[in-house]
Amino acid sequence: MDNSLHSSDAEACRTDVQVQECPRDVPSTQQELVWILGKTAEHRAEGNRNHVIRIGLISRAIAQALGWEPSRAESLALAAPLHDIGKIGVPDRIFLKKGCLTPSEIAVMHWHCWIGAKILLDPSALESILLRYSSPEKYFPLLQEMKPVFTTAASIALAHHEKWDGSGYPRELQGEEIPLEARIVAMADVYDALTSDRPFRPAYSEEWALEALDEQEGKHFDPCVYTAFLKNLPQIRSFRRQYPDNP
Repeated sequence: MDNSLHSSDAEACRTDVQVQECPRDVPSTQQELVWILGKTAEHRAEGNRNHVIRIGLISRAIAQALGWEPSRAESLALAAPLHDIGKIGVPDRIFLKKGCLTPSEIAVMHWHCWIGAKILLDPSALESILLRYSSPEKYFPLLQEMKPVFTTAASIALAHHEKWDGSGYPRELQGEEIPLEARIVAMADVYDALTSDRPFRPAYSEEWALEALDEQEGKHFDPCVYTAFLKNLPQIRSFRRQYPDNP
């Protein structure tokens, strides 16, 4: 595997850059829209109410540590919560199963990546979700305006289960073949998943989770993204206190 960095990613991977706090001027209706869409799948999982909110915040914190421009980091914070929207297409018997999944059930679960990308690139699919879960007239005008965010979110949805060493799914992408946004969200998603209750297991301790993450540097995770994650870990921890699943 070629571990050299393209110039654009090399710049993005600078962790010595002093980044100002991202602006808080994203319209609240945009944030509301993203959270409504992002929670359409997670609403079925007990105790998982704020997972998508934390993923957006954690992804932004990692992007800040990588030296991203504030506007780019803020766009990622909007796109990241939509990473698992495709799970709306996974049957409850699999999504909420308490025990281990069978190989055939795992194959069905893997399809959520493709489903999510398709939903996010199809305005009619997004509109149908809004019709089910919100007051659509408030958000329909935003759908076209937020098309760039949904395009980024589709890329993340499709690739956030890929792994740096090429052993992920659904396309077995390797290294920099994986979009950088998806590499960041993968880091955020696994950390938050390990430290959260799931239908099939209780949360792991953060100590155990961090040891597990460390073992996956250069395997599951882009080493550059992993370093950025550690750099902003104190801030990332604060998001769990600010947006707990069981307040």
